[in-house]
Amino acid sequence: PVRSRLQAAAVRGLTPFVGRDKEVDKLREVLERAGAGHGQIVAVAGEPGVGKSRLLWEFTHSHRVNGWVVLETTAMSHGKTISYLPVSEMLRGYFQIDERDDERRIREKVTGKLITLDESLRPALPAFFQLLDVSVEDPEWQAQDPNQRRQRTLDAVKRLLLRESQIQPVLLIFESLHWVDSETQAFLDSLVESLPTARALLLASYRPEYQHTWGSKTYYTQFRIDPLAPESADELLHALLGDDPGLRPLKQVLINRTEGNPFFLEECVRTLMETKALTGERGAYRLGREVQAIQVPATVQAVLAARIDRLPIEARRLLQAAAVIGMDVPLNLLHAITDAPEDLLRRSLMQLQSAEFLYEVSLFPAVEYTFKHALTQDVAYSTLLQERRRALHARIVAAIEHLHAERLAEHVERLAHHALRGEVWDKAVGYLRQAGAKAAARAANREAVMLFEQALVAVQHLPEGRASMERAIDLRLDLRPPLLQLGHLERVLQLSQDAEAMAEKLGDDQRMARVYTYLINYHYLKGEPELAVEYGERCLRIGDTVNDPALQALARGYLGYSYHAQGHYRRAEFVLKQNVEALESAWGQAEGPQAGISFVTSSGWLAFTLAELGEFDAANTYLDRAQRAAEASGHAYTHTIARTLAGLVWLRRGQLDQALPLLQKSLDACREKNLDVWRPIPSSLLGLTCILLGRLDEGLRLLEDGVALTEGLGVRAYLALWTTHLGEGLLAAGQLERARAVAQRALEQAQAHKERGHQAWALRLQGEIAARGDRAEMNAALELYGRALALAEELKMRPLLARVHLGLGQLHARAGDRDKAQEHVAVGLGLLREMDIRFWSARAAEELMGLGHLFIVARHNVELYEYLKQEFAGEPVTVMLDRRQAERRQRGDEAAGEDRRKGDRRRQDTDQALRLP
Repeated sequence: PVRSRLQAAAVRGLTPFVGRDKEVDKLREVLERAGAGHGQIVAVAGEPGVGKSRLLWEFTHSHRVNGWVVLETTAMSHGKTISYLPVSEMLRGYFQIDERDDERRIREKVTGKLITLDESLRPALPAFFQLLDVSVEDPEWQAQDPNQRRQRTLDAVKRLLLRESQIQPVLLIFESLHWVDSETQAFLDSLVESLPTARALLLASYRPEYQHTWGSKTYYTQFRIDPLAPESADELLHALLGDDPGLRPLKQVLINRTEGNPFFLEECVRTLMETKALTGERGAYRLGREVQAIQVPATVQAVLAARIDRLPIEARRLLQAAAVIGMDVPLNLLHAITDAPEDLLRRSLMQLQSAEFLYEVSLFPAVEYTFKHALTQDVAYSTLLQERRRALHARIVAAIEHLHAERLAEHVERLAHHALRGEVWDKAVGYLRQAGAKAAARAANREAVMLFEQALVAVQHLPEGRASMERAIDLRLDLRPPLLQLGHLERVLQLSQDAEAMAEKLGDDQRMARVYTYLINYHYLKGEPELAVEYGERCLRIGDTVNDPALQALARGYLGYSYHAQGHYRRAEFVLKQNVEALESAWGQAEGPQAGISFVTSSGWLAFTLAELGEFDAANTYLDRAQRAAEASGHAYTHTIARTLAGLVWLRRGQLDQALPLLQKSLDACREKNLDVWRPIPSSLLGLTCILLGRLDEGLRLLEDGVALTEGLGVRAYLALWTTHLGEGLLAAGQLERARAVAQRALEQAQAHKERGHQAWALRLQGEIAARGDRAEMNAALELYGRALALAEELKMRPLLARVHLGLGQLHARAGDRDKAQEHVAVGLGLLREMDIRFWSARAAEELMGLGHLFIVARHNVELYEYLKQEFAGEPVTVMLDRRQAERRQRGDEAAGEDRRKGDRRRQDTDQALRLP
């Protein structure tokens, strides 16, 4: 069967191919490089009608591509909301799938060809089935989240083409990319990165308004296809009109008016022939009237409109109906929406083919036509009155439902398109929602948003009533996940508030609670934990009423995260423990949400909470549960969450060797799986880990990314913490003034968003920065450390408390106040010992060694004595247990004074000593 409009035109006889010799020669050179294993991209850009498709046709149907696998596809004007449409059409050609093939036959064709090519491609079968609208029964595929399925889909198609190119070179042709959907664009972007070492050539055509990111590639070539030069246009007209000398003035008029646009020239010649301004036959015309009497319209659209207007009325109506169907026109669908008898339909189709408005492109398994050019379809569609246009779209919906009753899922996007334009509002809402859900399941978030937004427009046209309002609420809830993935938080708020008002009006507690879960999450992400808590508590009250465990789990989870953000760690611990236990109780150990995001995030955030409190053993228990659940789920997102939060806990404990691989894997997964909302977290944590390991350049880059990504998403939750981490990195890198400014920004963010725990971390950082300054800044450092200490004590943040005490001890020691230094260092080291945090105690000990090489520990603090002895094993440091110091506490001030004098004399005979109570 014929596959394209140019193939059909070739059967009838193409006009001469002129004026493109340079482009063809360049294409030949590029093809040779690609065939030698140096993959290439060629972009053909130009205005409509200049001959982009003709250039590609001439090249790809020449002897030069013998031995190449040639795969062709095109984007469609109605296809921007249909994810992967050009890719799926390309695959249908590759696997030789036709309209008659049912699911079983498609499975056989795909499996057979794929396994024959390479057995290792078998795991990619579910991705191809999804692209071809075949149901996927693979449990592992079903268990994956949309982002993971999306990545597997992109990888599967790319692997197929690259593997095929190892056997024989592959020529890919993607036309009309100005109409491409975002997922096909993502596939092309991914493929382009893998082309340099492949035996493959990607040919792409598009209009000038299309933009891509390939221009900087060394293996990229662009052709700007301009209208024909005057001599080439004259050559084309010579072939079309002939060499009658009387035609010379007309040729000049046509060249001037069309500016050498080949399609415009051809349509003008056909118009002149139809209006008898030319007589004779192709290649041998003569003027039928004086040149001065010939009117040539100013645009090709005007020429086409005039030609359509001259058609017999039945042929014109049929052409207009075909234009409503689309660029490609199945005969059975065209017949179903027209009232014409069979013989009149056939006669009109012959007239349209004779006039080269339509080409017959397929005879088997079903007859199909296509328009000669996209402009032809556009103009034919525009000649329809609005009411007839609407009626035809509505008829198409009914016809597709009848013709494809058993396979409507394959046509849901077309049904949605025609139902919306046909103003069949009830069906439009249903089909648009199905199409949006299909796009969302593929993580085609932009397409999902466009479809759901169109459904929102359609639902406004439904009769007022409870059912319509319920659908309006549900659509707003459907929109939230893809909008969140795209970072459009303000739109989420607007939709949630609209849905809240509607649900309240209906008195619908179930939907109200669902709305509240979104509002909790929104206010949490926007750094408004007080509002998030308010909505969380409301949601839980409703959840008890409607008895919806899944909804209660969501609400408890968000409420726990919000308490954590506020610094109410004990409240967060209580709520999150409730959630973890409830989820395990309701769904068991191996299924449902326990193995999903809700359980993993609750367990992981509970571990984060316990780590802030210094309860690391308990934190590890919940991390283990989160990791087991993530493994059971098979979700990329849950694995990433579990690894990130485990890495965070190890980082808080100072065990960097444990934290580093977990955080690196988490960040890699975010990059590979497009987990943009989560990515700032491992970026910041990995950056801080690198800083502590001395990898300053890498660490600063990651820390900057963490802050920038968070700000780019519009997220404010935890921004203060990531900014504090950046300040720590800058301080470690010796960039004191930048660190000071960033620390101040972190403090202001924490205060603005009422994140008291993060405020305490920022204050500690400010204290450390001030402590690095001159003596004039020491008072400021003391005040900042003091504020951090008060907050850390109030919030029971023991790891932070330990570090603040150590900072104060070092500060007092530098100031010469040894008693206060002893007090703070002892408390700090004692806390670190209790929590088994060796990293920070070792760092503190290194600094304290600069203050003296003899550590005298009070008799009553034997555990601290043993701890320091172990810490300084192998170092030129002496740790002594001072019995006198303990006895001195018991004897009173007078005896203590004498001992202090003796101690002073003793220090004169030894290295400077630091006494620890």
